Amino acid sequence: CDDNVYLTMVINSHPYNSKRRQYIRRTWGNTTEISMTSKTKHRIRVVFIIGKSGQTSLDQSVEKESRVFGDLVLADFKDSIQNLTDKTLLGMLWQRKFCPKAKFFYKGDDDVFVNTYRLIQYADSLDSQHKKKYLVGRVHTSNRIPCRVKKHKYYVSYKDYPRRRFPPYCSGFAYMMTNDCVDLLAKQVKKVKLLKSIDDVYVGLLAEAAGIHPHANN
Repeated sequence: CDDNVYLTMVINSHPYNSKRRQYIRRTWGNTTEISMTSKTKHRIRVVFIIGKSGQTSLDQSVEKESRVFGDLVLADFKDSIQNLTDKTLLGMLWQRKFCPKAKFFYKGDDDVFVNTYRLIQYADSLDSQHKKKYLVGRVHTSNRIPCRVKKHKYYVSYKDYPRRRFPPYCSGFAYMMTNDCVDLLAKQVKKVKLLKSIDDVYVGLLAEAAGIHPHANN
């Protein structure tokens, strides 16, 4: 990752979703640099986080795709909803290790279309205000009651989470944060019990532990 990357865009994808990744590469992910003015240009780096499918032929196809495009971060665990939080955390780890100087971190899903110019424009406004510890997205402030239905894919046991409500959190399909947030959230991982299938809620718990208040922007 170049030292002058301004924004990293880490996209959770699935081994099966090669067409979605191709679409992103051909559309909003097709640019590596956005000009705000004649003198101001910001570099973007887009990567996809993908786990293993368990199917040899498909995993080999993904590895070939990685060699061709160089934009895949391949996880050494099964790509499943039970490992969704691990994928999101891997994206943050990648940012810290390979793009530590990027000013902003965006996490999204591969079924979301992004207006990169507007996103950079918004990031630029935050940067001009010297914002720190800033996490922004679509914030859930209501309907934050954990699902206690055992057969539900988002089931959370009382053992894993005894509280009656989740703290406010950003929807996982798209949110952005200043780079210092990535470090602060990562430092809380060992302290906050993992919720494996609801990554956005878990990021909200990390933010709460780190003293970061999510800001709403739809």
